[in-house]
Amino acid sequence: MALAGRMARSAVASVLALVATSVVAPAVADGGLGGSGSLAGLVSNAVTDAPVSGACVAAVQGNTVVTTANTASDGQYTISNLAPGHYVVVTCLTTTTLANERAPRVVKVVAGQTARVSTLALPAGYSISGTVDLATNAGPVPNACVELFDSTYNYTGTAPTTTNANGVFQLTNVAVGSYLVTTCLRSTSPFANQTAAVTVQSNVPTPGLALSLPLGGAISGVVTDAVSAQPLRGIEVVASAQGAPHNSDRLLPSYSDAAGRYTITNLAPGPYTISGGEQGDYAFGHPATATVRVGVTVGANLSGSPLGRVSGVVVDAATRRPVAHVCVVALRRGGTQGVPTYPATTSASGSFVVSGLIAGHYRLATCAVPRGFAPYRSRVLVSVTGLRTTVGVRLLLRPTH
Repeated sequence: MALAGRMARSAVASVLALVATSVVAPAVADGGLGGSGSLAGLVSNAVTDAPVSGACVAAVQGNTVVTTANTASDGQYTISNLAPGHYVVVTCLTTTTLANERAPRVVKVVAGQTARVSTLALPAGYSISGTVDLATNAGPVPNACVELFDSTYNYTGTAPTTTNANGVFQLTNVAVGSYLVTTCLRSTSPFANQTAAVTVQSNVPTPGLALSLPLGGAISGVVTDAVSAQPLRGIEVVASAQGAPHNSDRLLPSYSDAAGRYTITNLAPGPYTISGGEQGDYAFGHPATATVRVGVTVGANLSGSPLGRVSGVVVDAATRRPVAHVCVVALRRGGTQGVPTYPATTSASGSFVVSGLIAGHYRLATCAVPRGFAPYRSRVLVSVTGLRTTVGVRLLLRPTH
């Protein structure tokens, strides 16, 4: 999944929460390693096309808000003193009548240059309010985290919020559409998270929601290397309720610690499928299953198959010069492209690296070639072993004229 896809979910929602509470990392100072760059753009009203003054804009890396800026009276903003690299740019409104942009922008910052960000057009914003209480009639739940997703559990641009002392919450800057409001407890609380559907309409009051939390349980286990049986650290583990919508399993992931152990809490009773998330070095093709029971932590272990890589160069068979912009894939023996990886594209020097390959034998083939060249498929098998790179592969593209 591309960077924009990975960031455009609960991680960015968490970033908006950080912005709302002013937890912002310091910007990189001028003259730092490799120098610094900037990014700039415009924030406008999607309905009127008018510039939006005073809008909060954040530059984000991972789950860290690097810095923020407010737009000027003409809607323009500039974020300076950024270290070179890729940033996700989001609006971080929390009080206006506009909604945040739902499509974060991914921008590459280069030292000494100002990257231009495409216009952030903000639609009209509304609010969703409700209460969180306990199904056991134990009263309201104060300080409960509440998040907003669209109907398929994707990021919406609305910052998460928490309930007040009376269990009341309000989500602001919400655009017209259909949504899922979910609690996001991440603790040893004995209660399970709950989700409710709601539709926001233009100029129509949104009915209040009541989220009643039932008693729940947890899933815990160990993640290991399928070959060495050693524990794996930093692996994302997700639990999906069987029959739940796509993406709902990634709302509350857990990450394995140094001993490979993970724990996912606040789960409603019922059967779950547990799997490893997207990882560059391991594939989790065999998910575990577990049935959550009230007040119980059930066990479910995972093992990941180590992945290898193939690197090489593509050259013109006639001139022996490198060929750029060639799409290269690896096909497992037997002719199927059953590999958990994305195709690689050659650089200006003709080099490529195909990653995410489970151990086995592969043929390399082109999935797209520049005009004037014939498609290529190797006759020689390349051996791949886990966590290693097979180097020195040379592909010769034959001209068609």
